[in-house]
Amino acid sequence: MPLAERALRIDEAAYGPDDPYVSFDLVALATVHADLGDYATAVPLIARALRIREAHYPPDHLYIGYALLFKAQALHALNDPSAGEPARRGADILHRQLGRTHPKTEDAFALADRLRG
Repeated sequence: MPLAERALRIDEAAYGPDDPYVSFDLVALATVHADLGDYATAVPLIARALRIREAHYPPDHLYIGYALLFKAQALHALNDPSAGEPARRGADILHRQLGRTHPKTEDAFALADRLRG
């Protein structure tokens, strides 16, 4: 955790708080929190990373798709019924970028189907 927090502080100082590099640090820190079962802390970090990515990348960029899927997983872990929407959006992006039969796309649609509600 301290290394992920330090990387975030360094990149925020070097590039600014809304730089795409910062979004990767946010996802890394959110991953640490999620791995520790602290999804309530992970979700806002993922949401911030997603906002940064949506501001800097095309709407169907894989970086956005992966962040949406991570957000869906974290929301689901918190029993948040809104988890299905980012899962579906993320799966759709992977479908457009990787194709329907790519294993990551198949996993994304399986997640979206589980969260449909």
